[in-house]
Amino acid sequence: MISYKTYTYPFSHVVVDNVLPMELYEEYLNVFKSLDIDKLEYEEFDNYGNIKTPGQVILQEHLPYNFYENITDFLNKNFKINLENFVWRGYPEYSRYSFIPHIDDAVRTYNRNNYCSGIVKGLIHFPLEDEIYENCGTFLYDSNKNNIKVKEIEFTKNRMFLFDTSGNAIHSTDFFNEFEYANLSNEFYKEYYTSAKEINKKRFTFNFECKYIGDDNPLDIYNKINYGELTNFSIDIIKNSTYV
Repeated sequence: MISYKTYTYPFSHVVVDNVLPMELYEEYLNVFKSLDIDKLEYEEFDNYGNIKTPGQVILQEHLPYNFYENITDFLNKNFKINLENFVWRGYPEYSRYSFIPHIDDAVRTYNRNNYCSGIVKGLIHFPLEDEIYENCGTFLYDSNKNNIKVKEIEFTKNRMFLFDTSGNAIHSTDFFNEFEYANLSNEFYKEYYTSAKEINKKRFTFNFECKYIGDDNPLDIYNKINYGELTNFSIDIIKNSTYV
């Protein structure tokens, strides 16, 4: 049975368990299990001042045509966004490395690399039955306490983690317990990814975000909707859904 819990510490987020209908969940899981990991292509993001972060795998090329749209259709139907020209967009991902502590604030990312993050971001977990996923969840940090790591959203079956991107929503994946405190400097990012260790298990997720798809400048729209004040938007989306 689907269930959810809402939180405001260390920033606004929601955890929804059993979020996908089991038929849809198992369809995705079976396709992920069939992938030959050794043949997957890896993408390096150009983030944080032209520093390459080799964390994501391009799964679309290895999946059936439009496969990833099944879940975005599900999200747009069941977790509606009450803002004009905002929709859920997403993609499947295979994690190769830890993803260093970071912030997805839309205004900051747009000013840095002309990419506007969603108002809310999230992911759905697809653990394999024969793997143990210790330290494989998403870790959250308290920006009011020296950016210390305070919580893990554990990597469990059919779980959705949803969070507001505005403000200091510092988060990471930390497979090897390397990030007790979040260091957000460009220098640390560059140093870490020159020698990052690769995870020894298969970690699949579906990542998604609430994106503006209109023709206007995204920053103008974010200013109009008072993006910085949407501190409980992820919680409101869940509470207003008839699905849960």
